[in-house]
Amino acid sequence: PPPRGVAADFPAPLTGALPLANAELGFLEDQVRELASRVVAATPRRAAQDEELRRLAAEVESRLPRLQASAAIREGANVDLVPRAMQCEDDLQRTLADYRSLVAVQRMQQLGRTI
Repeated sequence: PPPRGVAADFPAPLTGALPLANAELGFLEDQVRELASRVVAATPRRAAQDEELRRLAAEVESRLPRLQASAAIREGANVDLVPRAMQCEDDLQRTLADYRSLVAVQRMQQLGRTI
């Protein structure tokens, strides 16, 4: 489980998600780096069939609202965390897109074999 920390008392606009504390952001950054390295090394077949990879992708994606709350420039924001959160959000979005692309390639390859 991610480390616990005291998050700001200011929810992000629209989502109501609380921003991540410093330790939580660090844990998420590590998970995003791990996911990115596994996606880069994965074949389409492995990306589509690897349950651990799928679980990790779902786990980091579930934290996206809190990450976005951390990256938001607003009153009460932790200005030291905002740049890190913005970079982490960019890295996470790109990694998830790469992962989804690999899974889509595998599905297209499977369809091509059945036609």
